[in-house]
Amino acid sequence: MILTKNKALVPFLGDKLSIIRGLDPLGLQITSESTYGVLLPGLTNVTHRIRYYGFHCWLLDRFATHVGKADPKQQQDFVRRAELMVALLIRLLGAKPLNIPGSAFADKMIASNTDSVYRLDEGADSRPGGNPETYWKARMGAFGQYYAGSMRALGLVGTSAANDQVFVRTSEQAGGISGQQLAAAFADGIPEPVQQLFLRNIEAGLFREADLKILAPYFDLSQLQAGSAEQALYLQLLTGVDLPLQEDSASSPFHRKTSLRLALSYLHQDQARTTRKFLADNYLAAGGEAEELTLRGWYFYQLNEYWQVACSSVLAAMLRDQDKDGGYVHLPTFLVQFTEQIGAQLQEVVPGLEINKPLSAFLEGADLQYQEEEHYAVICRELLDYVEPAAQAAAGLALIGLIYRRNHAHFLELRQYAKERDLLREGNFLAYSQQLLAKRDWTMTEFVHDFLHRDIVLRHQYVSMRKMGTGQQSSQKFEVEGEWLRRTDTMSARFSDPRLDVLLLMAADLHLIDQDNVLTAQGRAQIA
Repeated sequence: MILTKNKALVPFLGDKLSIIRGLDPLGLQITSESTYGVLLPGLTNVTHRIRYYGFHCWLLDRFATHVGKADPKQQQDFVRRAELMVALLIRLLGAKPLNIPGSAFADKMIASNTDSVYRLDEGADSRPGGNPETYWKARMGAFGQYYAGSMRALGLVGTSAANDQVFVRTSEQAGGISGQQLAAAFADGIPEPVQQLFLRNIEAGLFREADLKILAPYFDLSQLQAGSAEQALYLQLLTGVDLPLQEDSASSPFHRKTSLRLALSYLHQDQARTTRKFLADNYLAAGGEAEELTLRGWYFYQLNEYWQVACSSVLAAMLRDQDKDGGYVHLPTFLVQFTEQIGAQLQEVVPGLEINKPLSAFLEGADLQYQEEEHYAVICRELLDYVEPAAQAAAGLALIGLIYRRNHAHFLELRQYAKERDLLREGNFLAYSQQLLAKRDWTMTEFVHDFLHRDIVLRHQYVSMRKMGTGQQSSQKFEVEGEWLRRTDTMSARFSDPRLDVLLLMAADLHLIDQDNVLTAQGRAQIA
């Protein structure tokens, strides 16, 4: 039973649950997500193609003028048909650009189509109770699920005064780019007859292959004309203030702009570098200069990433270890045995470690054998069959000791930085470091046993039950019945995606970097 908001939730008395492959089984990615939300506002992990911002502003503008009704259902179908038509158009061109919403469904439509006409209404229109047989399940398509929130944060869209279920593009505004400006820039290079053809297809619910040559040069959203007004506005959007709609936008930071400059500068030094390498190098430098707040933010992010992935690896190792017992173990016995196995493996990783000595020796002792990224390679590698579960768990615990030891001198300034930005979310590593200090006199054996029970088993139960609520789906990896634990699913430890790759994909669409990751003249201008 869970008590939340003065309500008792007892999901075990409800309908039968279905198991889903839930992410973040220990609820430790909240801090990471909040941090990259501050550093890259307006971006999500699926908003890869920057022209979709202008396209959706144009769609909302044309819905208001072409349809002129504040009807949520009609707007849903209008947007959904348009998104599906774009996916069909791009796929029919024969190219395979990535990150086009609805492209997988479009491929199926093309493969099964027997003539040159595609039914947009059948493939896109909203259905009572959801849209499982259409190109997108969410009622407002990819726009509603992925773009609307980002575009609202950037000041591009809002909701209608007549009906808050209807989206509208914003009008001209001081201090930022408006939806009206982006809609006009998107339409600027498209002849009016071509726009009208696109709109007629939406209205008819049909797309003909004969229209492909007419529409493709303008509605292939994987392509953006260099030097156009549209390109200039997108670049201005990315490099403008982070939060243009806040009351005092003049005081809004420029973390998004700074992150773009930092990522491009890093890439300019070596085209083979990755955003993962950027984060790891910045972490080792403790965020660089103290006055560089964006670098400090990415340092804080990566510290919490090592923490959450270390804990996740221990959970993954526990689940793997239960293979030999058929996924059903006596929990007290398992915890004792797995603790002993981890202790033996820790002595292989940590030179001179004595498991019956205090935890303080582990936190303050000599450097570990491996660095953070090397531990990550062990605990998150694809071929984990070659790593014993206890060794995987030991690597995760060793990583926790390493990040404490490397970073504890910076905890005070990091805590102040995070507190000012509301980033000290539940489960963050700075909070856990206080627990480590409180347990410094425990033996390593006592600490490992308590960590397995309290921070892995009990925390996963708490997080999965909280996520379950009164719903019909469960992300539980195991169930505990009395003193017996029964595994129900497996998992892999992994980093979250901080959207830096999305930023570079947008930079590529904006012609700041070429296909070989070499900065163009415009790209070099951004780091000058």
